[in-house]
Amino acid sequence: MKTLAFAYAILLAFCTAGAAQATSNNYVSNGSFEASGASLVDGSYCYLNVASHECGGVTGWSGQFPLIQSVSGPWGVPNSPYGAFLAGLQGQSHFEQTLALPAAGRYTLSWSDAGRANYGSGPQSYRVSFGGVSLETRSVSMGAAWSGHALTFTATGVGELRFDGLNGDGDRTAFIDNILLLAPVPEPSSYSMLLIGLGLLAFSTRRETPEKFIK
Repeated sequence: MKTLAFAYAILLAFCTAGAAQATSNNYVSNGSFEASGASLVDGSYCYLNVASHECGGVTGWSGQFPLIQSVSGPWGVPNSPYGAFLAGLQGQSHFEQTLALPAAGRYTLSWSDAGRANYGSGPQSYRVSFGGVSLETRSVSMGAAWSGHALTFTATGVGELRFDGLNGDGDRTAFIDNILLLAPVPEPSSYSMLLIGLGLLAFSTRRETPEKFIK
């Protein structure tokens, strides 16, 4: 019985850890740009740190980029499925946020992008980085539909999450929305514990099942 109880304890610990992972916090503040904190001086959009179109601030973010309403006609109606607002990357615009991660480990970053359809020509390229380390470079075609992306990376402590436009100039735009950074993914040792627990459980169940005698 003690062996069986131990096996159950291992399985319970693993399941609890899995549940915690499944409900982990998003460490990005205002990742869907809904808490805009901005003044849309042009009716359906504004620019952070651009004098003639000044947003006045975008909650959680710094940089120089357009904040756009999903239904904005001047931007071709981006129609984001993630809320009323989104960010844009055009030319060499950028936005960033400093994050204090709770522990060293592998983290999962995900986001969605789309291409502006009504202005410019060709793709808009951008780079995603954390702590000054490039994680991925992408190129969004003009008029591209919304698409999700995800990657994992190793991080420790404090670092800056940054999205950088990589084009020289022009009004072609990559729309960005729904940025999530989730807690460390389970380490291989967690799966080892699961296998050990399952093995002990199977062994204990076999030992403690009464034998059947054929008369």
